[in-house]
Amino acid sequence: MVHFSQFTDWFRRRRNFPGDLPPDSPVLQNILDAQARRLREVDPDTTRQWQFLNLVLRRGSSPERKRSVPGAFRLLNPAVSFGGIAVIAVIVAGVIWMNRSSLLTYVTGRGEQSSIILPDSSQVVLNHTSTLVVESRPFDDTRHVSLTGEAYFHARKNGSPFVVSTDVGTVQVLGTEFDVRIRGGQLVVGVLSGSVKVTARRDGRDSSVVLMAGQITTCMADKYPASPGQLPFADYPGWTKGKLLFYKTSVSAVCEEIESQFDVQVILENPHTGIETITGAIDGRSAAIALAALSNLTGNKLRHENNRFTLY
Repeated sequence: MVHFSQFTDWFRRRRNFPGDLPPDSPVLQNILDAQARRLREVDPDTTRQWQFLNLVLRRGSSPERKRSVPGAFRLLNPAVSFGGIAVIAVIVAGVIWMNRSSLLTYVTGRGEQSSIILPDSSQVVLNHTSTLVVESRPFDDTRHVSLTGEAYFHARKNGSPFVVSTDVGTVQVLGTEFDVRIRGGQLVVGVLSGSVKVTARRDGRDSSVVLMAGQITTCMADKYPASPGQLPFADYPGWTKGKLLFYKTSVSAVCEEIESQFDVQVILENPHTGIETITGAIDGRSAAIALAALSNLTGNKLRHENNRFTLY
């Protein structure tokens, strides 16, 4: 890695900087704004970092605040040189580069799926409208991913834990095949081989359940994981094989799943239908076939107009 002093020396050689400029100088502000726009294209979090940097610069030029500035920020005094700004810019760019290089992000849209090979050779199939964030270095030692949406994992066993974090709870394994679904504030975890531990933290307390092969559990955003139940499906998780499998899922969540899977619009005319829950398998070859099956399960009729389906 190149040392910061090498960056600043390079900056000074490449730029013919004039004398020191005050932090409220229009010329200095133009440089800051231009650098911010460039770095913002690299990482969206640049906006927040740059706002903080500008705030520190502004405070540095205020007489009543000079005494409170710690020694580490002495270069941010009322006379900040271009060389100082170059150092700041290099530091910010370096932080952004380190953040980006240590994270890998995978995203799928409506109707999309994606197969992923992780740095430890574990395999992931990412379902539609999902996001997987992978801490890439050193992944073999601390295997940690974050998930929104749904993904099927085949975690390679290498002696270190494999942890999947969601907004509702975490799933920890050593090596196994399992599916994690986090949508609408509901976490569903099913295990095909091996075992996993599902943990949720509420009010400062942890509650965990252990799932063995052939078991499934659910966990709502404000509750603890339910006791494990037996997987009611022979071909779980189904969506990797063209089927839609639902376990104690509300009809409204099923409709949202079909909307995202096939990029269609589904309307429930009876609001009470949406709060009913179902457990079952639906043929997922097309939106029309899936919704026809759902209408039979719920006792509703189905109307289809262009790309819009209505259960009534």
